[in-house]
Amino acid sequence: MLGDLYKLIQITDNGDGVMASIGFKGNVSTTTIDVACKDLYMNYMPEKSKLPENAKYPSDSALSSPAWKVDQCTKQISIGLASAASHYGDMNVLCRESPSRKVFALQDYKKGELILVPTTLKIKAMKTSKVKVGENFLETLLTCGGDTPSGYSFHLCPMSGDIVCPVWYLTNTDKSKEANLKVSMIEVAVGATVGVKKSTMNALAKLTLPVFTNSRAVKDGDELMYYKPPKDETEKVSNKRPFDAL
Repeated sequence: MLGDLYKLIQITDNGDGVMASIGFKGNVSTTTIDVACKDLYMNYMPEKSKLPENAKYPSDSALSSPAWKVDQCTKQISIGLASAASHYGDMNVLCRESPSRKVFALQDYKKGELILVPTTLKIKAMKTSKVKVGENFLETLLTCGGDTPSGYSFHLCPMSGDIVCPVWYLTNTDKSKEANLKVSMIEVAVGATVGVKKSTMNALAKLTLPVFTNSRAVKDGDELMYYKPPKDETEKVSNKRPFDAL
């Protein structure tokens, strides 16, 4: 049939051919047909390509791709952070741009009342075997958890641009008594509703995301700082996040 694919199995002594059809999966039929020499040259066009090759589906589909899952998780984390920021709202703080970045409270806050969400679209996904605590303390501190792809850790990074997020203006101190912020983990469910009526499916990812909260009461005008252990102590943390080891 015109357009069908055949494999030439054999050419006999008189020039006739023995052919076998190639199925749409690329398999060669075990049933052969004899084709006269004249018909072989008139009606069959040789192809330079090899046998048909099919894509590996569903084994290589988006749902099975590690890279896709990592990318999807980073987007879910960004959405989760944005949702958390909307939930808690903007805090009454001042973000100083220069000569050095600092954050000050503009009102009194009781312990745990001030919550700063590290909103960002810049999320670093790293294989857990390559993560070294202390290389970037803040990234290690702001590690996400929950329904994340196995073998990877996800770290929040500062995002440049016109969007101001107080977290990226915070300073640190190696004196624990001076620190008035700590990292706490919040649970956020990110998902979508797929379908309508009885066929509706809720696809949820449950994430644990880091936020800064005030570990003690702060007053109007207090600078907001988090604790960063001295380098030698940070290196003793091993694979734990710094705030888990305090």
